[in-house]
Amino acid sequence: MNYINRPNIVTFSRVVISPFFFFLFVSNEPVSQMIAAVLFCFGAVTDYIDGWVARKYNEETEAGKFFDPLADKFLTTAAFLAFVKMDIIPLWMVMFILIRDFGTTLLRLYADSTDHPIVTSYSAKVKTFLQMAFIVIILILVFFKNIFSASNLSSIFANLIHSNIIYYSMLLLTLITIWTAIDYLITNKSLFHQIRTQGYYDILCLSISTVFGVGYVPKANGTFGTMAALIILLFPYSVRLEAIWMMFLFTLIISFPAIKRVEAIYGDDSSIIVVDELLGMWLVLASPYVPHTIMTVIIGFTLFRIFDIFKPFPISWFNGRKGSFYVIFDDILSAIFASICLHIIYAGFRVLNIFMI
Repeated sequence: MNYINRPNIVTFSRVVISPFFFFLFVSNEPVSQMIAAVLFCFGAVTDYIDGWVARKYNEETEAGKFFDPLADKFLTTAAFLAFVKMDIIPLWMVMFILIRDFGTTLLRLYADSTDHPIVTSYSAKVKTFLQMAFIVIILILVFFKNIFSASNLSSIFANLIHSNIIYYSMLLLTLITIWTAIDYLITNKSLFHQIRTQGYYDILCLSISTVFGVGYVPKANGTFGTMAALIILLFPYSVRLEAIWMMFLFTLIISFPAIKRVEAIYGDDSSIIVVDELLGMWLVLASPYVPHTIMTVIIGFTLFRIFDIFKPFPISWFNGRKGSFYVIFDDILSAIFASICLHIIYAGFRVLNIFMI
């Protein structure tokens, strides 16, 4: 089965767009926000294009069916978190949406592992459409606010963005999202019975080790696992290094038993295990004195992937050993080397007075 095909590439473009949209929108610069609006609209259109291409060229795959709604979640989550950071919508509503999406992704991950994939429900498709429409409406209001920044119309659009209409529309959207979660529970009762029968521990270990399904990408899954680490930058206050360090240490602790269990089922250092790449990239992002600009994140990402792929000594020595400690520690070493190089490059740019956007 060909996983890397045209519709799946279109689907993945939404994942790539998400962090760029977030950083451009929260910059609060009119031109950047307009570019962000165009990017999001392009991403929303690809949600239709990938399905059309898959049906037209008979390139539908199970991987595509899994990642299509997941890519939607990446894009909408980036938008909602950007709106939270700009004080347009409250965080607690977004948290309900994230919990729902987190739970359904876990459910889909388990269903796929048992070769009984869940088909996206009609109510979930309606929910995604309404979320996209809501986000586009806010982006249109922001667009016109920036267009008419020199006139009184700008304040009118600004008031609309922060009005009760937006608040209660988001509240309704949150309630609809919660209903889709209940719908999934009702529709998949037999699957929950199977989960209770087989136990929750294996599902939890599989979810942690694969970073909620990212590890199932058949090619370059280490790179995708590293990219998943960048999602933390979309959350409010993630620029505070202590928040990244807390997430790193917590995930590190729970990863040891999770990897050990998955290795017992799928073999030593199975390719589906990508949480080690996630941890490595988080360690790079936790580097002190280096700000999270687009340039520094790209350089840090590239350096980490180079060290993780080529594994110079002593990384190669740890990579050749078996066990969850060694699975993780070779990526920790790669992250340390990448961080050292990143600091050197950043210091060089500062000496040369080159601004890293």
